[in-house]
Amino acid sequence: IFDPSMKFRLVEDRGPGSFIILPDGRLKMQWGFTDPEAAVLWFLGFGDKVEIIDPPEIREKLKETARKVFEKYSES
Repeated sequence: IFDPSMKFRLVEDRGPGSFIILPDGRLKMQWGFTDPEAAVLWFLGFGDKVEIIDPPEIREKLKETARKVFEKYSES
């Protein structure tokens, strides 16, 4: 689920028909990735403007990566 402000990027990356607009204005996409690591890197590029709902494995990988980044920058 993407923040509406990411519409331009989704259109550029995946095309104008790649998402539906939910009643609250957020954008919902459903498609797969062949490489989970590439998916995580792609989603990280959206910062806090995306929430992965499914699959739980990608959600967990994203959470773990964000935790590692946080720890890296918290040590200084």
